[in-house]
Amino acid sequence: MNADEQLRKSLHWGEIDGLLQRLEDQFATQQILQRRYLSLVGEQEQKLDPITLSEPLPPLKAAKPSKEFVDHPAIDSNTSLDETWWPTGLAEPDPMVPQTGWRSISMRFAHAKGLGISICGMSADKSQHLVEMIARRQELERDFRPVFLTDSLDFSMFLPFGFVVEYLPPKPRREHTRHQSAWKAYVSARRDFIVRKWNLQEIIQFGPKPFGE
Repeated sequence: MNADEQLRKSLHWGEIDGLLQRLEDQFATQQILQRRYLSLVGEQEQKLDPITLSEPLPPLKAAKPSKEFVDHPAIDSNTSLDETWWPTGLAEPDPMVPQTGWRSISMRFAHAKGLGISICGMSADKSQHLVEMIARRQELERDFRPVFLTDSLDFSMFLPFGFVVEYLPPKPRREHTRHQSAWKAYVSARRDFIVRKWNLQEIIQFGPKPFGE
C-alpha cells in the first residue's frame, strides 16, 4: 500500500477531501478576481522590472576537499580497475505522478493517466489560451494529468495553474551543436525518458513543431 492509498483509508480522509475541494473553489475565485483586476489596470501593471543589486555579491569560497579524497591514492590510467563494487542490475524506478494543477486539486489522489501536451513553436498568446483550455477540459473530464512540453523559457502561463513543464531548447538555441545525428539521438532519449518519468500514455502535439525538433 503506497502513501496515497494510506491517506485515502485514514480517519482524516473526509477532512482532506473537503480541503482539496475548498482549494479548487478558492483558485477559481482567485482567477476571476485576477481577470477583473487586469481588465481594470491593464496587462502592463503585472510586468516586473529587473532588479539591480546595490552591492555585488561576495565571491564564493572554494570548498576544501575531504580528507578521504586527499588521501586517496592516485590511479594510473593504464591500471585495470576492480569494478566488482559497482552496483549492477538496478531496478527501474517507479514513475513520478504529475501534479494535477490547482484547478483540479481535488483529484490529487485519483487514478488518472499522464498526458503529454506539446506546445513547441506556439506563440505566448496561443500557449496561454491552450493552457486554460486544457485546465477546463481536465476540470470536466477529471481523468488525466497534463505534462506540458515546450521549447520556450517563458513558464509564466503554467505557474498559476501548477502544471508540470518539461523544456527542450528550440533550434536557434542549438547552434553550438555540430553533430545533428548526436542531437537527434539525445532528443529521442530525452523524449523516452520523459515518457517513462511521468508514465505518459500519449503525447498530443498542439504546436507546429514536434517536441525536440
